[in-house]
Amino acid sequence: MHRLVFGILLVAASCQQATEKQDSGKVRLFGQIEGDSPSGQTIQLFDALDREMTSDIAEDGRFSLEMPLSSPGYFLLRVDSKPIQLYLSENYNLTLRLEAGSPEVQITGRGSENNQYIRAFERFEAANKPAYDRLLVRHEEDFLLEARRYRSKCEAFLSNYQAKNVNLDPKFISKERARILYAWANRLVQYPEAHLFYTGEDEFAVSANYHDYKKTVNLDAIDLLTLPEYQNFVTSYIDYEAEILKKKGDKRDLDQIRFDLVTQDINETGVRDFAMFSILRRAMQHGLSGVTKDLLSIFYDQCQNSLMLAEIRGEEHGWLRIAPGKTAPAIKGVTLSGERVNLSQFEGKFIYLNFWASWCTPCTSEYATFAHVAEVIDSNSIVLMSISLDTDRDIWQRHSRERTKPVIDLFLTKDVVNEVREEYQIRSLPRYILVDPSGKIIDSNAPGPSDAALLSLLASFELAALD
Repeated sequence: MHRLVFGILLVAASCQQATEKQDSGKVRLFGQIEGDSPSGQTIQLFDALDREMTSDIAEDGRFSLEMPLSSPGYFLLRVDSKPIQLYLSENYNLTLRLEAGSPEVQITGRGSENNQYIRAFERFEAANKPAYDRLLVRHEEDFLLEARRYRSKCEAFLSNYQAKNVNLDPKFISKERARILYAWANRLVQYPEAHLFYTGEDEFAVSANYHDYKKTVNLDAIDLLTLPEYQNFVTSYIDYEAEILKKKGDKRDLDQIRFDLVTQDINETGVRDFAMFSILRRAMQHGLSGVTKDLLSIFYDQCQNSLMLAEIRGEEHGWLRIAPGKTAPAIKGVTLSGERVNLSQFEGKFIYLNFWASWCTPCTSEYATFAHVAEVIDSNSIVLMSISLDTDRDIWQRHSRERTKPVIDLFLTKDVVNEVREEYQIRSLPRYILVDPSGKIIDSNAPGPSDAALLSLLASFELAALD
């Protein structure tokens, strides 16, 4: 297991109220890590929309970053790989202390009471949360009973904690009650499809009364939009309703159905913006399809959230930079033998790029199919290159030795990894890209080795023989 390499983390986070000249306050995060070799690590802060701010840690262990705060809400702080959920509001001033290798976080200062509850609830969940993979195989009546029972236990825990800690912010308590409600509702939304997946049954239909839970939830609750559980519920609800329509024979693209459901079922502008934003961000993980381009036009016309607009425009521009015909961004790395390699040295050959990581199961499951591809390609005309996004060189080496040769395995330094992720729009793994002999991109989202379409694509350039 990876260990944090520092001793004590000292963080101060403050949220300042907006002035007349500001649209919002800011979360300011600053501090110093004490211990051995803190430099090279990063501090990351994510807001409710998963926007990220990152700070490298200097040689003396100091770091600082800031992020807009439009309203009180939940943030995720990552220290190296350790996630810490925080609730931040105006005028909070928190100090966090974290021992390396310990799951415990000590929080003091203004606003600490609310954040101490979050830590307490995390411990409660760890001890009491049902194993939902086992729960989802149960019949509807048993599933509903267990889901409701756990919701009641969560509500009782919150009430008991509040009774013993009178300084908790009433607004925070209200949000925590909503978190419990929407975590429960989200499980109910997901149950029908998840039951089919876990049981392997061909068909499954819930009872006529199953969807009564919808009477207790609200798709227009803009004040809950900073809740991860509410966000998950909104997206799961739209996904489920879209799948139902698709199964009934709707011929529209699934994302088009989702967009239409958003405009049909969600009236509150802020929630509607978020739902469209979420659909697009997920769709754009794999490029810009014709349908996605159509939905982008609708989004740009209707969305009123400037931050969401800016992020989606940034994603679109990122994909346009690596569209077919564009020059593939430079990549420099090191092979298993220690040789330094870059893309430009393979000019005159096609290059099939595979971005992967050791922790990505779909990536490692492709090892065997790479063997078949390597056998049928014209190795004089095309290079197979696997680029790891791992940051641990030892782990990369162990996995790379298992891979089929003559694949060229590259390891990137930590600073280069982040740059390559952005330039190639790596939002999910594995990812495959085909580059022509002049260094121009042919397909920025090419088929994988296990997809028959890959050999057809390569054969169209006389790079492989079809069986």
